[in-house]
Amino acid sequence: MIEAVIAYGWESAEFYRKWFKSGSTGFDIKMLQGAILNWGSPETRYSDALLQLFTQILLPQKNYIERVKRHYLLFRATVDKPRLSLLRRRRTGG
Repeated sequence: MIEAVIAYGWESAEFYRKWFKSGSTGFDIKMLQGAILNWGSPETRYSDALLQLFTQILLPQKNYIERVKRHYLLFRATVDKPRLSLLRRRRTGG
């Protein structure tokens, strides 16, 4: 059973503004920065406590955060590979 889904945004506000294409939507970009419970994901009575543990124990550990970033890059490389391959084939007509 999933107890909590924690999202962690480590990029600058400017990065998220560009990524979200935020203009005058009124969306608060600060909500994408830092650790939060993921919107739309199930929550349990432990979700807030798990977020607090993440924030107080894991977030201050630079090695842990660097590992999260490395895993994210590996994930993106795997997910993006088929899409990039398709784009290359379209450009070359293959």
